[in-house]
Amino acid sequence: MNQEIALERASHPETSHPETSHTERKRIVPIAVEISNRLTRIAKKRIQSSQYSEIRRIQCEVREGILFLKGQVSSYYIKQLAQEIVRTVEGIGGLANHVEVTYPDTPRKVRSDHS
Repeated sequence: MNQEIALERASHPETSHPETSHTERKRIVPIAVEISNRLTRIAKKRIQSSQYSEIRRIQCEVREGILFLKGQVSSYYIKQLAQEIVRTVEGIGGLANHVEVTYPDTPRKVRSDHS
């Protein structure tokens, strides 16, 4: 069976053909997991090659063809950069950017008694 067809059937079990045997279905899942793991490794490699340390701390994982990004960054610019780094990974069916933007605490002005 063609791996693309196997992945398609694994991703959309409701479209699986009734003639698909139990043995064949058991082979589909490992292929889909293997492909997800390979795509995750590619995305992680791209994330880790970023010049921005904040981006290198972002976690990513591919599940059912969707690349999920998770983590925290200090700006929407960095969040968008992270997304753009992995957007072109071939084989990704979608991207879910769950990176949170958290603003650093505003420094408090220290009052001196000698002012």
